[in-house]
Amino acid sequence: QAEDMRAANIMARVKSKETKEQLQVAADTAVQKAVEEVVKGLQVYIMVDISSSMTGAIEKAKEYVVKFLPGFPLDKLHVSVFNTSGRELAIKQASAVGVEQAFRGITASGGTDIGSGVLALRKYKPAADEDALFILVGDEDAGQNHEFSKAVRDSGLNPVAFGLIPVVSPQYGRGTAVRDTARKLGIPCFEIDEKTFNDTYAIPRTLRALIAATPVGVTTQKAVPR
Repeated sequence: QAEDMRAANIMARVKSKETKEQLQVAADTAVQKAVEEVVKGLQVYIMVDISSSMTGAIEKAKEYVVKFLPGFPLDKLHVSVFNTSGRELAIKQASAVGVEQAFRGITASGGTDIGSGVLALRKYKPAADEDALFILVGDEDAGQNHEFSKAVRDSGLNPVAFGLIPVVSPQYGRGTAVRDTARKLGIPCFEIDEKTFNDTYAIPRTLRALIAATPVGVTTQKAVPR
């Protein structure tokens, strides 16, 4: 019956596995109730980089998405992973456990075609009264000979903004493909600070605020919930 973060806070202190699982379900349910109204009119597309450049960073990426995704209704959420090709990743249960199961066994390998992650989700068109939001998790490497802006246009999804969850391997560094493409397309691009994930309730509110407040052609600096 949880309606706030109390179940999650209690869960951190209990020892019983069964109790932890029950509290996790309660926490997930509370988050879903809290964000359901906020995400009306919005379709969210998450693309996660699993290419070789994410070696040493893929576990951190998975940790972020497990915290980030459970609050979104499944009919509003579409997820893909990509390296040299992209594929949809089905989230069968709107919970932390469901997200963990979907990403189980995912490792970093192969080249990079960031556009393939978008095209893997192109069949999920927003309704006439809905906006599309793209959120990319990874190091912004577009790979060689791949034009990310063309893939975004070809998808027909027409995102209103890009969100970035930067996860960078120290041995490879960070690219600029997402920010550059946002400038080309004339849409806002904002960065989501890892501190946002400490309060799942704040995520949808933060996204709405960042979309509205980020000027086109400008990337916000590690914006966090207020």
